[in-house]
Amino acid sequence: MSDTKPGYIVSNKLEERTIQDRDEAISTAKTWSSEEHMPVSVERADGRVKMTFRDGGLIDYVYETRKGRTA
Repeated sequence: MSDTKPGYIVSNKLEERTIQDRDEAISTAKTWSSEEHMPVSVERADGRVKMTFRDGGLIDYVYETRKGRTA
């Protein structure tokens, strides 16, 4: 088993970036959402954690607890 943590995909309608560190991904999303005044999503690479930011604040957080479940 690997000790590497999954990265986070930070995206808005104009740009997408993969960031390894959770805190850095959240900070980037807060900055983008406050500067661009549009929603920014952060999704863990394995798809189990999803966050949405608007105007620099968290508006939605989903943590998928069932490994095989799909939306």
